[in-house]
Amino acid sequence: MASLVHELVEMANDRAVSVADLLRRSLVAASRLDLVEVTSWLTDELNGYQTGEVPEYRRLRGELMVHNPYNGLVPLHLPVKEAKVLSESRLAQSIPQLEELLHTSGTLVSRFSHEIEQKLMKRMDMPFVPYRVLQVVQLRGVVEAVRSRVLAWSLDLERQGVLGEGMVFTTREKEMSREGNNQFNITANGAQIQIGSNGSSQSMQTGSVDPASLAELISALTAAVVDARAAGEHIDELLAEIATLRAQQASPKPKISVIREAAKSIRTILEGAGGNVLAELAKPHVTALFSLAAS
Repeated sequence: MASLVHELVEMANDRAVSVADLLRRSLVAASRLDLVEVTSWLTDELNGYQTGEVPEYRRLRGELMVHNPYNGLVPLHLPVKEAKVLSESRLAQSIPQLEELLHTSGTLVSRFSHEIEQKLMKRMDMPFVPYRVLQVVQLRGVVEAVRSRVLAWSLDLERQGVLGEGMVFTTREKEMSREGNNQFNITANGAQIQIGSNGSSQSMQTGSVDPASLAELISALTAAVVDARAAGEHIDELLAEIATLRAQQASPKPKISVIREAAKSIRTILEGAGGNVLAELAKPHVTALFSLAAS
């Protein structure tokens, strides 16, 4: 009987094999090898990311559009920095769902939160519903990125001599799968997971900053910025700092010093804004962010 790892390598190299089927087979191998982090990643890819935090390769840049009842989807024009913040899409759908979407008409349309949607619509002459639109080719890129990661992991096991002959792994093979020098990384939620590496673990790189709290604060700040735009506020500097926070959130090794400096800069911007709409909307969120970064 063929080894399980050789079978995974062959499946990953065969484009006729769906990535969903490849993940299910990989889950068998990871489970039998007792690789907790790999099993968790494979499960998330098969079932979808439930927390909203996704690996870097699932963070895509969409097009901002509105639905005009007469002309269909048409571009939504926003200032460049604001558009950059709002166009980021975190693709949480499962691989089976994404593979089904690859057979659709060519786009994936998603709505904003009710809060951001309403604030954007208030700024329009005609209040059309705004959307974030991704192209199918972007979804294909995510699916193929997962295939490539499974292939890299399988080849690494193969190089270590971890094969799973007869679909069973020996005790020594299980030990080897955790002792190897695999540098294949998957990042999600500000954490780094080294699959198959020595002491494979998921560790925070942001000091005492909780990534979930940081994500929530970024979202709240973004909503405040959108609302302030409606009042004609000038907040390009604030958008730039929010972009800095997003970059740190997405980084496999976020720097606490950069987050602190961004928090200080945002506070300075708001202090300069005095008692205007932007300061009143955003200051509570910045206070929380500053406390988070300074802790």
